[in-house]
Amino acid sequence: MEGYLWVADLKDYLGGKLKTYPSGVNCYQDLQAGRVDVCVDAYGAAVYSTKGKNLKVEKAKPFDKVAASVEPAQSAFPMPKGHEDMVKAINEDIAELRSRGELAKILTKHGLDASAAEVGEPRLIG
Repeated sequence: MEGYLWVADLKDYLGGKLKTYPSGVNCYQDLQAGRVDVCVDAYGAAVYSTKGKNLKVEKAKPFDKVAASVEPAQSAFPMPKGHEDMVKAINEDIAELRSRGELAKILTKHGLDASAAEVGEPRLIG
């Protein structure tokens, strides 16, 4: 799909063999119809998009030619500047959810790996 961190690296690696899509819907339609052999998508999006379909989702192994597979992006909650109390409250809530194991439970409830709750220290990438 267009817009993901891995697209430029895959274009460099695969060249003209890479077809990009404006959305996952189009890619999964082509995959089901046999027009492509594989779709590359965010793991959570792929699990959700393929639910109930005869498609298999696999996590990509880290590959040094695709930086996002080695150090994936982290989710963020954009907030207006100057709202430090809100930032602090959200950070504390997330830390509490993580420490109680709630984030891991939420992930597994939705078919995702509990390890995704441990994202490491905050970082900017890209």
